[in-house]
Formats: sequence, C-alpha cells, structure tokens
Amino acid sequence: MEGFVTPQLERARESILTRIHDPKSQLQERVQAQRMTAPRYRTVSTTGPDHARVFEVDVEIAGQVAGRGRGTSKHLAEQDAAQDALHRLGMG
Repeated sequence: MEGFVTPQLERARESILTRIHDPKSQLQERVQAQRMTAPRYRTVSTTGPDHARVFEVDVEIAGQVAGRGRGTSKHLAEQDAAQDALHRLGMG
C-alpha cells in the first residue's frame, strides 16, 4: 500500500508547496535584491531503486554551497535546498 500512497502524497505535496510556499522563487528574489549571483542547483546524488528515487541537491551562490536538500524528485530536492539556503543565510 505504501508503494502506491507515498508517490500520490509526494505529487500532492509538490503541488501544494508550489502554490503556497516556493523557496526557489524566494531565494532568487532575495539574492537578486542583494545583487548576488543567481543560485545554481546541482544534483549531488541519486539513490534508491527506479520507483523510489531520492535526489540530493546543492544550491550554490557565488560558487559556494549555500544549502542542501533531499526529495523524491529533483524539483522537491531543489525546493528543500533553497529552503535550507534561506535559513542558513538568515533570509527566511
């Protein structure tokens, strides 16, 4: 049952987060406001079987890792990394 329900919940979660709270956009806007270089996202690792991948992504600002995130899709991992960067940089 978990193999069916979890992917459904992840898709719903992604949709809800995108509408309510978009850390990637917030990070982009705040970095631009401070005239810093645009954030770049880099996939660090992909683990797990094909049907249950977990992505780990770094977000870099000015060549430095500003945050790291994990998720069941690259998009979710990037959102998580952006949220981590906002927290670390005191922006959110």
